[in-house]
Amino acid sequence: MDPLSRSAAGRRRRRGHAMKPEMLARIRAAAARRADPGLAAAPPRPAVTEPRALLQQRCNGNGIEWQAFADTAQARTWLAGFAAGFADASVSAWVPDDLAPALPAAAPESAALGVSRARLAVAESGTLVLDAREGRRTQLLPPVHLIWLAENDIVPALPDALARLADDLPSAVGLHSGPSRSADIGGVLVQGVHGPGRVVVALLPSISPIPALG
Repeated sequence: MDPLSRSAAGRRRRRGHAMKPEMLARIRAAAARRADPGLAAAPPRPAVTEPRALLQQRCNGNGIEWQAFADTAQARTWLAGFAAGFADASVSAWVPDDLAPALPAAAPESAALGVSRARLAVAESGTLVLDAREGRRTQLLPPVHLIWLAENDIVPALPDALARLADDLPSAVGLHSGPSRSADIGGVLVQGVHGPGRVVVALLPSISPIPALG
């Protein structure tokens, strides 16, 4: 670079340095004149007075099949007929023996039916909360997923679910709000692309405790 060019470049740098404080002052002054928008208020959340009824409504709207039973004997009678349509099943260890279908055991990636158990269910959104420690493959890989749910594990809203999980939070939870759906290819809606294409919730007043979690 010749001496004249170096001199011109130096003048531009000095002029830029001199203008920087002025520019910053103008920006700060403009920002000070703007009204503070504050934080957006959380939208009002209507009270959930009948969690079970709302959960059933939301599940039906989300494409989840709903079954409810008065006791285990009634559930087992239904389960025998339901399981007759499947060749085999992958059953979570968290499912009590009396709620497991009488089917040959299969690995999740090849099983026709997956059977698991919800930790909780969120009535407000119709969401089943599944614990990763139960086994994500059984929850996600079979084309049909049967989820057992105890009525006392229904909570009104997601914050209530998180509060219930606070003392025993797994490394991951699955929030399942319906069958897997995708319209990524050609805008055509297809079920069962990224997970079960059919989800069935079976509700009981109570279920024996989940085995010790670790």
